[in-house]
Amino acid sequence: ARQRLARSRLALAMGRPGELVSELEMPEITIPAADEEGDFEAYWRRVEAGHPRLQALRERLAAARKEVEAARNSEGPVLRAGLEASVYNRSAGSTHPIGGGLELSVPLYTGGRREAAIAHAEAEATQAQADLQEALSRLRQEALELWVQGETLRTDYQGLRVEGDYRELYLDRSRALYDLEVKTDLGDAMTRISEVRLATARTLFAWALNRARMKAMTGELLEKTP
Repeated sequence: ARQRLARSRLALAMGRPGELVSELEMPEITIPAADEEGDFEAYWRRVEAGHPRLQALRERLAAARKEVEAARNSEGPVLRAGLEASVYNRSAGSTHPIGGGLELSVPLYTGGRREAAIAHAEAEATQAQADLQEALSRLRQEALELWVQGETLRTDYQGLRVEGDYRELYLDRSRALYDLEVKTDLGDAMTRISEVRLATARTLFAWALNRARMKAMTGELLEKTP
């Protein structure tokens, strides 16, 4: 009954309710050594550059700053430059090759609209900056927790490999004694090796999930989505 319930949960997680599988293949999951991967700061730089939330907040901040600039330039003094092409003056009999001038327009009264627009735009920019900083702090903590979890799983896996090797040797010894009809603890040895294998499988699956979450924070999973 418990196995059927587990298969049902798996089918739901895969989006195929009612399609209960009878056999499962163990995926190939490897945990590399710590020196094969970069440190946390290198990972955090990838998160900073690729996290979708941070990208959206940076775009919002850039847009808010443009709004501030636009508000400051609205209804303010405007300097215009003008140029004229050469014109022949018949009466003077001369030609001026080019002429130009500057025109400065200064609004006398805006009713405080410009100041209000600037204040509103600056408030939006300040809020956008605060939201970005808050997201950076929160995501850095989340990234650090995932990183530490991964390092813990790596250490656990290394310990399980050592214990697994020992249990395999102990099981072989117990089988040899059993074949010689010598009293042995073969049943206990088989139980122990099964426990180690189960713990190893759980650690590998936890590692795969941890790595998927870490990649999601860098935006890598979104880039691979068609």
